[in-house]
Amino acid sequence: MWEDILLSLGMSIAEAIGVKFIEQGKKQKMFKKLNKSVNDIFTGYADSSLDCNEFSKLICNNKFADMIRNYFLTIEDGMDKNLYIDSMEYYICKECKSVKRIEVRRFIKDIEELYNEYLHKIIEDNSSVYALFQLITISHREIITKILENENNIKRYFDSLEDKKISISDENIKLFHQVCEREYGLIRFTGISGAERKKEQKLKDFYIENTFSYYGKEIEKLYRYGKEEFTSIKLENFFDFGNKIVLIGGAGLGKSTSLNYLFCNYEKMYGAYALKIKLDLKEYAEEVGYQKKNILWCIAMEFSRRTKHTGLSSEEIQAVLSDYLNKGKCLVIFDALDEIPDLAARNKVRDEIAIFCDIYYLNRFIISSREAGYLKNRFDDTFLHVKINSFNMEQIRQYSKNWYNSYYDTQEDFDSFWNKFEKEIKRARCASIISNPIILILALVIFDVEKNLPTRRIEFYSKCIETFLTERENTKAAFKLEGKANSILAMNLTVPQIAYYKFEHLKKDIGYKFTFTELENAVYSAIGVTDRINWSVAVRNFIQYLVDRTELIQEKDENIYDFAHKTFYEYFLAFYICKTYDNAELTKLLGEWIGDSNYDELARLIIEMVIQNNEPRQHDCILEFLFSRLKVIDESRDTTNEKIDILSIIVDIYNHNLLHPRYYEEYNHIILLNSRAVYRLSDAHFYRIKYDQNINYAEEELANLFDKYLQDGKIGEVLDSLYFLNNEYRRCVLQKENLDYIEHMVNLFRYVKQVNACNEIKEKNINEKAILIKRDIDYFYNDGIEYLQQYPQIFLSIISLSLSLNIQIDIDKMLSAGFGLNEKFYMYTNPEVLYRLIKNAISNSKYCLLLLYSIIMCLNKRVNSIFEYVFDMRRHNEKFAKPIYTFCKQLWIVLNESNTFEGFIKDFDEIFGYDNNYESMYRMLYNEYIMHEKGICDDRIKKLMDEMEDSIDK
Repeated sequence: MWEDILLSLGMSIAEAIGVKFIEQGKKQKMFKKLNKSVNDIFTGYADSSLDCNEFSKLICNNKFADMIRNYFLTIEDGMDKNLYIDSMEYYICKECKSVKRIEVRRFIKDIEELYNEYLHKIIEDNSSVYALFQLITISHREIITKILENENNIKRYFDSLEDKKISISDENIKLFHQVCEREYGLIRFTGISGAERKKEQKLKDFYIENTFSYYGKEIEKLYRYGKEEFTSIKLENFFDFGNKIVLIGGAGLGKSTSLNYLFCNYEKMYGAYALKIKLDLKEYAEEVGYQKKNILWCIAMEFSRRTKHTGLSSEEIQAVLSDYLNKGKCLVIFDALDEIPDLAARNKVRDEIAIFCDIYYLNRFIISSREAGYLKNRFDDTFLHVKINSFNMEQIRQYSKNWYNSYYDTQEDFDSFWNKFEKEIKRARCASIISNPIILILALVIFDVEKNLPTRRIEFYSKCIETFLTERENTKAAFKLEGKANSILAMNLTVPQIAYYKFEHLKKDIGYKFTFTELENAVYSAIGVTDRINWSVAVRNFIQYLVDRTELIQEKDENIYDFAHKTFYEYFLAFYICKTYDNAELTKLLGEWIGDSNYDELARLIIEMVIQNNEPRQHDCILEFLFSRLKVIDESRDTTNEKIDILSIIVDIYNHNLLHPRYYEEYNHIILLNSRAVYRLSDAHFYRIKYDQNINYAEEELANLFDKYLQDGKIGEVLDSLYFLNNEYRRCVLQKENLDYIEHMVNLFRYVKQVNACNEIKEKNINEKAILIKRDIDYFYNDGIEYLQQYPQIFLSIISLSLSLNIQIDIDKMLSAGFGLNEKFYMYTNPEVLYRLIKNAISNSKYCLLLLYSIIMCLNKRVNSIFEYVFDMRRHNEKFAKPIYTFCKQLWIVLNESNTFEGFIKDFDEIFGYDNNYESMYRMLYNEYIMHEKGICDDRIKKLMDEMEDSIDK
């Protein structure tokens, strides 16, 4: 069946790009290449839900061919293709009921990749086809233009640019700011007034100054970390780096609170005046995502909601605000992109924000989103990324003091309270968990009532909810439920089912909140009664209890109710799903939700609940799902973050002794085969939670497993473990393996890890250490030459150590290496090593070849990331020299502007020098680059080179 589908798809695409207008000889040749490309991509769907007759019939019909044709015409025309993507997805799912939506999306994405990677070249390389496309797209453009002219958002963008004699007085703007600042200037630690004794606290008095890390752009793809790459900044430094900021961070870390503080103190912090607008994106997701409203309309609505006396219509307000935006007089804050539950709407809102920021580029913008899964919905590299950091112990202490003083109206006993609380933190080993402000408040409430703390996040939620719903209210004797109402409270699925009621309604209305009647319906549904007459009083009393006393659900506006905080909604929803979904449904959800910015936190809560409940079949099913998912993740497709997320869950289960013994061996395999991910997991720069405990594993058992791989001739699969795992593991390996080459490998990795971490070996007798290191290097030049030739880890380690310690490199032996493409370069080197290698390459042709071999073979199709790194002038300090930039520019031009190998060698020889003895290596490296890299990131690299030229000229 798939052969037929592939042929049909190939024919549709071929017709779409005008292949039938090419002469017969070329046509056959192109069809052959085209069908091979289609076959390579789409046979992967043979085991998916798309492997069905109804999908086969769909692909073969004329309507599908027309959609494909319009899709490619739209791309070629430069128009927005989202309309076609959405319609294709809807059409396929409607016609083929059995297919999975997520697989349909992947199918459409693969069509796009096929076009981007291959098909557009057919058009560009054939002048007749290209000319035909120009004729077709002229008429195509006219049709689409007519459609776009009727879109309100485009019309309003242009209307708003007209000079209209209307204005908003400074007094009205001042009143607007005052209304906003009254709302944003108050803080509730958890959103539950009961946790703060129903006091409204002023944000300016209780805000704990957060710290932030400047992410930059694509640093994570190159090197592990470096002080110069992760600059620690403060809130008042945000716009020192650019005017479009994306603030990312984990759930509950205080992103919205920080933005509220910035809004209220903007003039003082930045010494500037602006018209300030803050949008809660989930409030406008429906309008932007599906009703085709634009961002300017949303801003006008937010403004008009808080100013009642302007006397202007919505269109007039948009025109005035547009004038402010055109003059660059605005600060616009977009809060909580991640809280939009529908992925399509989330991406639409993201795209609209990006367009809006481009149109009104003179203003300042901040967008906040959860870090988990952000890469799936990320903005492009014109936006700068800042990460909010977790609290350190001093911030935890100060935050606790603010809560304590507001709760107890006294400052006398806090020191005594803190001493006891701090001891309990150490006993429970939960400092990393409570570094999250909202979890910290939950911990304080629990400790205040029970005088102890749980050790896991899910236990914090469980204990806190129990405290709010039962113990705390009973202790204070503040509110008693009796009779039927008390029986509703006794049902542990009541509130979780209310959460599920909301979850189901969010699928249809992405901005859904309860009315009182809907809240009643949710309770009736939860308790399963139809006799509303006899139960109405009890239900209303229970709702009053939830709203007035526990405040887990709050009245947000007149007759509008919602959960006090998304965290609590997620906890209750996770509880319900764990209790009611079968194993197949659970694993299906987890497969979709892990790594999704809106659902990742919920997925983690579900897994933690399953483990805590310890129901054998459910427990085993989830563990097998996690282990199997971890095995199939391919790092080459930018899924490293997903690997770390899943690994962190498995490690957490192991650390808390919740992993069944029969999974221990599999756990050891996972640690050994994913040692780099284990290392990154414990690295505070790369993971959103700073762990205060080591990632535990049994070193001796891992050493035994290493020995088994060694005996089976598979040392390459576990060699990274000698670099990334701890010293005790390496000691166990050395005790077991009495082999010279293992000892030399361990020594080599130990020193190169030290070099890469701090750019120097911090030893008193550096010369003596250099002699010892040279002994290890000489071993791999001679007796251990086979390991140098076979393993890039050894190859790169020798380069790093030699350049760092000024040890002469035996380039001829280095160039005898014969390993395949890999991604080890940024694991075993650092920026300093890169620059030293480039400096040597400037004056030595063999070093130039060594540089080429290192980056082409050890960056696996990411060579251009090195050029981006060098050309980004923001990365460079006083150590940067103009010759490095000039050399890399010439090298990039030679690689990208040569159309043949002979042309490449001619240009290369003229500039860098060429050694005939290595012709086969030059040819291999050139072909690898041309096949995988040429044309990738061209525009970005050229832009960076232009910026660097301007900087050098100045």
